[in-house]
Amino acid sequence: MFDFLTLFAGASSEAAEVASEVVSGAEGGGGGAMNWIQFAIIPVALVALYFIMIRPQQKRQKAERELRDNVQIGDTVVTIGGIVGIVTNVKEDNISIETGGGSRMVFKKFAIQTIETIHE
Repeated sequence: MFDFLTLFAGASSEAAEVASEVVSGAEGGGGGAMNWIQFAIIPVALVALYFIMIRPQQKRQKAERELRDNVQIGDTVVTIGGIVGIVTNVKEDNISIETGGGSRMVFKKFAIQTIETIHE
């Protein structure tokens, strides 16, 4: 069986000095550039996360808010439940739509998914 103690006991003092220098250097001696890179990665990753995930979501929410704020009487809308109708009344946060069967329904504005009427 291989015995590590006899291997290290037979090692020269010069090898032991080299090993101690390597260990002391790894513990905090010459890693200044590496520490700087490690600290720089975190802000760069956060900025990338903002532009990849957060900013596009904010743009979508703004576009949806503008769509719902610009609904007009006579527009054909589709709700998030899939109901299609023509807008008959618009209030601050409610709209009334009339469906194909003559039924009138009242919805919150956030229930509008799309407006199919094209305004110029």
